[in-house]
Amino acid sequence: MGRAWLGVVLTVALAAGCTGGTSKDTSSHETRSARPVEMEAFMRARATSEQIDAVRTALARSRLVRKFTFVSQQDAYREFGRLFADQPDLVATVDPLVLPMSFRIVPVDGAARRLARSLERLAGVDEVKTAPVVADCEKAKKRLPPKLREQLSRFC
Repeated sequence: MGRAWLGVVLTVALAAGCTGGTSKDTSSHETRSARPVEMEAFMRARATSEQIDAVRTALARSRLVRKFTFVSQQDAYREFGRLFADQPDLVATVDPLVLPMSFRIVPVDGAARRLARSLERLAGVDEVKTAPVVADCEKAKKRLPPKLREQLSRFC
């Protein structure tokens, strides 16, 4: 089970407003926001704590960021488990260590592209994904295993 499609599932869930962010510098993603997360910066599998802290600091200082939240591998696994609670066998096949740590970000209006470019240059950042619009959802579903396509249909 690859990181790429897991990222797609979680990003599409974000686009649908299934999760939310809290205040600008936080490590919890339990509080829902009226505005859905619009982008996610995925960290490299071997990102150091210094690299993660540097990204956190950059986000906290950036005028392009409305709010952000850090998502650990365990947080991502718990969320994956909630999203696919009706498929415990699927959840059991996923090792939390294959899920990337990330920062979920709500940029200020019109700043997403510029912010994504600046984040992609930071050490430890693997990739920055913007939440797909509903039109892109069908394309995302085609890249998933059949079992997950049906689950994704709940979101788009």
